[in-house]
Amino acid sequence: MLVTLPHLLKDWPVEGALCSHYKAVAEAHNAWVKDSGFFSQKQTYALLKLDATLLCSMLYPDCDEVMLRLLSDLFAVSFLFDDHFERSKAEDVLEQTKAFGRAYSDPDSSLLDPANPLLKVTQDLAIAMRKEAPEAFPMLAVTWETWMQGICEEALFHAAKKQFDVNFDEFIEHRLRTAAGEWAIGAVLLQCKFPANLLDHPVIAKMRYEAALLAAIANDVYSFNIEQSRGHGGNTVIISMKQYSFDAQEALDHIGVYSRQHEESFMELMNQAPSTDDPYVNSQIKAYISSLAKFVIGTNNWHVESSRYRGNVSLESFRKDRQVTLLPKTMTEKHNGAEIEVVTHPSNLNQTENLVAVA
Repeated sequence: MLVTLPHLLKDWPVEGALCSHYKAVAEAHNAWVKDSGFFSQKQTYALLKLDATLLCSMLYPDCDEVMLRLLSDLFAVSFLFDDHFERSKAEDVLEQTKAFGRAYSDPDSSLLDPANPLLKVTQDLAIAMRKEAPEAFPMLAVTWETWMQGICEEALFHAAKKQFDVNFDEFIEHRLRTAAGEWAIGAVLLQCKFPANLLDHPVIAKMRYEAALLAAIANDVYSFNIEQSRGHGGNTVIISMKQYSFDAQEALDHIGVYSRQHEESFMELMNQAPSTDDPYVNSQIKAYISSLAKFVIGTNNWHVESSRYRGNVSLESFRKDRQVTLLPKTMTEKHNGAEIEVVTHPSNLNQTENLVAVA
């Protein structure tokens, strides 16, 4: 079945940008992935294909070189853990998220699993981030734990087979807790200053919510093809199909309309931003709001450009018509203790590569 993905962020107020340090940081990050000894051969291949530096350069285009490198390394490790969590039993996820969460949010504490080298990497990255951005780190630590709690919630959903037993609005709130969006948006503070007393301003808080929602929607739209082939239920498109008895195209169209509503909400909020008598503070507010908007468009653009989601479809063709052919179902086999996906059709090849367990 051929489907057309919705045109997200069609009239977005800012254009996507790429951090000027992308090339230098990508070279250093990729060398670390290949030579550090932390990653298996399959993990190394997957992380190089992921290109975490490209993602971070699109999300945080105003980052300095040091922070872009820290973010790139952390995003890479996070992808490994997140992929592993999706394949683990609920009781294992509860223990693993506790260890992973503590390694980042409380980096001065001892590691719960010293034998896992990626926990040490996470801890070291957290310490370095805290040193570079001491004012922003406390918020990042809190939102990191929120993400860990969301992953636990997701694991319990899967274990109880309740993935489809929620309505669309309930699932949206659940999705926001599992998507790491709150932490990723918090990381915007790593590239711009913002008055702490204004972070909880109703308009600013609502803008962060809308940005996280739009980022989650983009992920669900572009990952829908892969997830439906794997039988995953944690996707707003799939939830729409279930709740409203939509076929795939109808559900995608529905999500497109839903996204547009929240795009307009974000843009309206931009015109309601708080203002002070201090020109410098006002410039900080303007820069922060611009960074949120760049984060949203950066999320969308990375999903479009990354072959992780479009598989064999050329970038030019994908940009032109946003059409994809729904993939056939896949199944998994155990190989040396790791889950390996079995490709059921040649066209599925580039879209079913996985990151393999990290523990």
